[in-house]
Amino acid sequence: ADALIRARATKYDSPEKGTIPRGQQIKGYVETGVDGKSRWLRLSDGRGYVGMVNLTSAARPGLAFRLDNRKWFMEANNALYESPSESANILSQLQTNEEVTLAGVTDNGFAEVKRTRGGVGYFPVRAQDDLGGYLHIKPKPVGVVSLANYNCIWGKDLGDLFAILDKRPATGGTAFGPLTRYMPVNLDHGGLHLAGLGSHANGKTLHFKANMGETMNAFSRLGFQVTSQSPDYAEVLAADGMTSIGLFTANPENAQLGQVYAYCGF
Repeated sequence: ADALIRARATKYDSPEKGTIPRGQQIKGYVETGVDGKSRWLRLSDGRGYVGMVNLTSAARPGLAFRLDNRKWFMEANNALYESPSESANILSQLQTNEEVTLAGVTDNGFAEVKRTRGGVGYFPVRAQDDLGGYLHIKPKPVGVVSLANYNCIWGKDLGDLFAILDKRPATGGTAFGPLTRYMPVNLDHGGLHLAGLGSHANGKTLHFKANMGETMNAFSRLGFQVTSQSPDYAEVLAADGMTSIGLFTANPENAQLGQVYAYCGF
């Protein structure tokens, strides 16, 4: 991410004076911060100070997309590498459910982690499986499903995941249409288990792990009003209180990720 330039060598009571774009080389002098502990670079051009925690001695790789230094959780143990390669030196081991701050995902499929003591590390976010890969990260749960209408309005967490999914090669056509992509996500929100996402030429799909009855019970517990329910189809009243969201029991050909799915954007 871009690094902030501050007027003083502290992030407190220190006005922002600009930013240093990712990958830009800068020069200056290292000084101790106002707190007597942190390290800051006083820019030689006089523009101000940049925290050393935001700087590296070598240029960082390009990002295929950014995650804006947001908090995510590890879904599995993973080595944290010095550079985006599994042949690089290992800096530490990341543990399942450990919170990580991610700048984004590199062009070759590694998540860039912002380390608490400065600098960055990398771990691969894809591993091959029958669906062509899955993430080793999951977003901090902030309303896994916030459906507002048939466009399925979701929060930034799911938006980030769909952005990752849409970078993948299409796996071919299904009943949802051509150019289909799938990705397991394994997210739980108040007992509503979102097992995966689908991206298609004509819309998106959300795939839920449990059967129709269990999924509807979970929606009810989260405050959604179930307006219609059968073994194969159900509707819940969306957050706007006016439109309904249709959920369908998956056919065997569409059940890779879950037993129930919702259409979005069709």
